[in-house]
Amino acid sequence: MEFRDHTIESAPEDARAILKATAGHAGFVPAAMARQAVAPLMLEAFVRLQQTWRATSLDELSREVVAFVVAHEVGCELCDAFHAALLTRLGETELLREIRIGAPLSDARLEAVRRFTKAVLATRGEVGDDERARFAAAGFDARAALEVVLGVSIYVLSTYANRLVRAPVDAPLAQFAR
Repeated sequence: MEFRDHTIESAPEDARAILKATAGHAGFVPAAMARQAVAPLMLEAFVRLQQTWRATSLDELSREVVAFVVAHEVGCELCDAFHAALLTRLGETELLREIRIGAPLSDARLEAVRRFTKAVLATRGEVGDDERARFAAAGFDARAALEVVLGVSIYVLSTYANRLVRAPVDAPLAQFAR
């Protein structure tokens, strides 16, 4: 099975608007989206889920920690590079380094997010009482816990799809790849 690199013009009609909007925002059509364009609902679902994700109570850095941890744990090279670029743009190079080497994060609140995200992944959602208590002690509530599950779900969808289509790291992200 092969996944073709679609252009805006060659993509199925239902995928074209999303590819065009992405190209307008990013300056190019990412290979992952070009290959996933064969399934327009996949692109649409990811775009909508991203909007939902940004509307959660989690702050931007917490959301990036969730996304990066999933990318790192699943082993999606493209996703790792993409989220490394975002953290770098946010000036969070030390946070990026800590996540990549598996060190505890120097920010205790973000460390709680990292640990909880890893626990959600490792236990497939059956997070133990101790980890739940640590997350709560860092100031997070039940809403935030479920929002982490939402983020894990979104980024498992993304990383699995990117791996399935064998999406390469796009040239603009190459400098952020491991």
